[in-house]
Amino acid sequence: MKFGQRLASAWQILTNPHYRLQKDSDPETADNEELLQAESGIASLKLELAEARKKNAELVQQIALEKDARRDAVQTGLEAKLLPFLKEAGMYLCQLNLQASLLAQNKPLQPGDVLALTKGLERGFEKMGLLFVGQPFTETDFELDKHQNISGGSLPDGAKVEIRIPGCSFGGRILRKAMVQNVSRE
Repeated sequence: MKFGQRLASAWQILTNPHYRLQKDSDPETADNEELLQAESGIASLKLELAEARKKNAELVQQIALEKDARRDAVQTGLEAKLLPFLKEAGMYLCQLNLQASLLAQNKPLQPGDVLALTKGLERGFEKMGLLFVGQPFTETDFELDKHQNISGGSLPDGAKVEIRIPGCSFGGRILRKAMVQNVSRE
């Protein structure tokens, strides 16, 4: 068998899984042995490819299961931390809603009640890790990463400022800078 015929047969084997080589009438020829070896090699490669595809499908399924398990674990952990906080904060928010309704109807409010509700919310948020950056009407040195000038413009680091509206941080990251007013006497 000539090279072109062998190449055409090999191409047919690769592109058609049901193709079988036609055996020459003389089975002892070297060309026929090469073709049989090629067919055997191709069959072996096809088996390896099928096994690799099966293994790939198993791994994809395993990854999906692990991803689902991790998502469920995160959800469970989040709920375990968040639900107690929401229960406590919800109580305070309901009470604040009542206070807002009283105010809207021009009914008397007790400042101590509003203060107690505010402090309760603060404690709940602190338990979750949300902390204030500064306290209102306290003086401190200006730090660009923690403070923002309430009147706009820039201030040099270290300038004396008064905190007007506290900021907040979570896990050491500033979520909202404290609004400050310059009190430096330059």
